[in-house]
Amino acid sequence: MGEGDVLSIRQDLSEVKKTLDGINAAVADLRVLVAGEYVKRVDCDECKKCSEERIVRLYDKLDEHRKEEAANRWKMAGIAATLTAALISLAQWLHSIFKGGGQAP
Repeated sequence: MGEGDVLSIRQDLSEVKKTLDGINAAVADLRVLVAGEYVKRVDCDECKKCSEERIVRLYDKLDEHRKEEAANRWKMAGIAATLTAALISLAQWLHSIFKGGGQAP
């Protein structure tokens, strides 16, 4: 290798360094431009917290619905028992009227 070859290699290396510096600058500029598009850990944690809160509220609503449904079933059972008792009383009263003629013994 001669001195001319060494100079040629040094010139090539300096050109490569300039090109790499230009590429590094372009990548840095691109990072700045695209930085707003990246999802940050804080955003992920906030989204996760919001999702967990929504799930907890949903389960709370389901629990409330189950309690209301159970209370409504007991109300319907009470109404059904009251109506049944009233109908049985009416049937006994009508039976006693038609069988006994409405007279006391």
